[in-house]
Amino acid sequence: MTTNENYIYLDLDETLFHTEVRAKASTNAKRINFKLGTWWYCSLMRPSALDLIAYCRDLSLTRVLTNSTRDYATIACDLFGFDFSYEELVCRDDYIRYEMDGWGGYGGSARETAVVSDSLNRHGSILVDNLYPDDPGAIQKRQFLGIDASRYIQIREFRGEDPECFKEELHDIKTKIAVLVHGQSL
Repeated sequence: MTTNENYIYLDLDETLFHTEVRAKASTNAKRINFKLGTWWYCSLMRPSALDLIAYCRDLSLTRVLTNSTRDYATIACDLFGFDFSYEELVCRDDYIRYEMDGWGGYGGSARETAVVSDSLNRHGSILVDNLYPDDPGAIQKRQFLGIDASRYIQIREFRGEDPECFKEELHDIKTKIAVLVHGQSL
């Protein structure tokens, strides 16, 4: 997996969309429902998700880096029209060795048994994620990519609705991405 190519990596859950796991499908017309195993995944896309993806693709190669399982990530990306190929989805199966208790998807209780030792060594890549920079999941993703905190951009967590001020925040996030892509520091 080691390569010198750099990418913009986007997280899925609470970055590009929000999902609730339920025993029954949602009746909310705005939600996209899909079933994995016995559970319904009721998802709502962030209104600016497609715009953010297109913006990133205009600047650089763009991929997903998610703590979700590949089956969940593939279905969600397809249903939302994100147009990421299999190779463009980097899922927890690719960078964490774990054992699952209970149901999978983006949740469940995964006991991490080991972090994949080979970093992607993409020191010039960028990660956009909703997690706080010092969150163990964010640190783990940065270590896997081989990037430091200066290449990490935190986006407001999406739980189904963005406040009006998010438009300005999104503009700032796009500016940060562009600055990093063009080799400048923030």
